[in-house]
Amino acid sequence: MPDFSQPTLGLVRDALIGLVPDDFTTAFEKNQFWEQRLFDSEFPSEFIKIASTYEFHWTKIIPDLKAGTFRVQRVYGSVPMPRKLCDLALSLLAILAVNATKNSALREKLVQALEREGLILSGSAGESAVKVPAELEALPRKEALLSNVKTELEKPRPLVSVLFVDLDNFKAVNDELGHDAGDRCLVRVVELLNDVIYAKGLLYRYGGDEFCVLLKNFSRTEAAATAERIRAAIDTDNPGGSVKVTCSIGVASSETKGLDSAEALLKAADEAMYVTKHTTKNGVTVHPPLESEKQSADTNRRNPGRLVASNSAGSLEETFKSDLENLITRFEMEWESEKNVSWGKNLSGARQILERVCSNLLDLCVRAEKLFPDKAEVRRILRQSENKLRSLATRQPEKATDFRFEAYAFWQEGFETIKFLKAALPAMNPV
Repeated sequence: MPDFSQPTLGLVRDALIGLVPDDFTTAFEKNQFWEQRLFDSEFPSEFIKIASTYEFHWTKIIPDLKAGTFRVQRVYGSVPMPRKLCDLALSLLAILAVNATKNSALREKLVQALEREGLILSGSAGESAVKVPAELEALPRKEALLSNVKTELEKPRPLVSVLFVDLDNFKAVNDELGHDAGDRCLVRVVELLNDVIYAKGLLYRYGGDEFCVLLKNFSRTEAAATAERIRAAIDTDNPGGSVKVTCSIGVASSETKGLDSAEALLKAADEAMYVTKHTTKNGVTVHPPLESEKQSADTNRRNPGRLVASNSAGSLEETFKSDLENLITRFEMEWESEKNVSWGKNLSGARQILERVCSNLLDLCVRAEKLFPDKAEVRRILRQSENKLRSLATRQPEKATDFRFEAYAFWQEGFETIKFLKAALPAMNPV
């Protein structure tokens, strides 16, 4: 392994720091970015774990690797990573730095410095030797996705939905079966995704085992149904072979208030996927998720063992029932309060309530398809309630000739739907 000088390591450090996207501002986003990037670049798993304890601060990591003192931080008595692995990590970081600074003056200086100090860079001008399957290389990336979403949103009365798909347990495929098996798994996932969205959507590769789907003129309901078909296809096919691989999906639609930019729409889909990833896995979450789901996801991320313990069928059904009860209680209280305040002709507050409840109900509908395959009555009540409230949100009693009669019917239909929803609770009980 080459013995890199301090000036060369300084170039490596600067290139790595510049690799983080500008819109990644939080520590969590940056950590998630580096974990995925290093994993894709085939860094040793031990290195990634230790680097995460440094929070990927390259100004600290690189000197410690050079000195052979790279170890788990904030743990008394932790043992440094073996010298050979430290040297390997420095070489891999140097190659990653070269690839990260394409078409820049820094890249040319870095390539010259590395080759002068004995690092052989394969390919022209220091290209990495890592070979990506053609099926993956051909997929457009994040920049194309943002550009295409922006184009759709600039159209009159735009309607566009985005799915964020992240594979569950993919790392185990690479670790247990090798990277060739991992590539075959990803290629198969691409085939399954294309089979589901054939001629209806556009597929993008966001990161290592993350994909996005752009669905033009798809409502939130239609996008959620498509996401569920993708989930079921991957779950049934199991592209990981002897290692079980599923997927967590987040759904976001321009129908949702506030999702009027490409960045906001993609971020919302990513956040919804995050909730699935850290609550149930192998599922679909529609933005905005329930507050209880967000809290559970945050708790499970900090304590991964809790997620394993909470994923039994009985626990998931209990969580679902609790979420539905909380939704009904909150809806009933807000609806009664809003009626008392806004019985007049300003119904904007009521429509905001309906928008949120419909989104939460759609999420519950998707979860119910998986949790209660033998309880058709539960699924029917949830679907019909969501349809009723979505239709109610389009009503405009304030424009009716007989406003008092129409307004009374408007509020009453909300209360009738609440009553109808409550019937789903006993229908979930064991027969």
